[in-house]
Amino acid sequence: MTELGRRAVATLCYFGALGTILMLSSCGSNEKAAALPSLTRPTRMPASTPSAHDEEEVKKAYTATISLLDHVDSLPIAVRKQQLSQFMGEPQLSRVLGGIQKNQSENHASYGRIVTHIRSLEITGNSAILHDCQDSSRTGLLDVTSGKKINRGVKEERVKAHLSRDSGRWIVTDIATLGQGC
Repeated sequence: MTELGRRAVATLCYFGALGTILMLSSCGSNEKAAALPSLTRPTRMPASTPSAHDEEEVKKAYTATISLLDHVDSLPIAVRKQQLSQFMGEPQLSRVLGGIQKNQSENHASYGRIVTHIRSLEITGNSAILHDCQDSSRTGLLDVTSGKKINRGVKEERVKAHLSRDSGRWIVTDIATLGQGC
């Protein structure tokens, strides 16, 4: 055996003996053993799973909101905010009311109907995030005086909506378009 090999064996024997001594020295002690940290990841308790009822209520609130947006600019001003408030909260409510006011000042109105295709839904407590692939290809703006269509939507548009539970009902608080294609 070479000198290097003898040193390696001697070193291993030394650490083995040292480990045995340390292990045995704790056996006769009156002190309580300290727990060593676990090498495995701690298991997390899953968050409470949203009920099927909650999921259906969120989807229903979202689709009702989108359906109302299709014709909200044709509602009388006196009832418009009241109608929207049933399905929408801030800041989305103010955005929609401001958009309607701007369109009307330019003699524009919306036409058509948006078709929703909900792709995913995540509910955490009183908050929900919904991803939709909207088909707005048969909707857009038109000039009220001429009846001429100014623009139209797209076949597939990614949308992310935030909803909150308010007094037991779900309302849309933010809608953001994420771009074309789903």
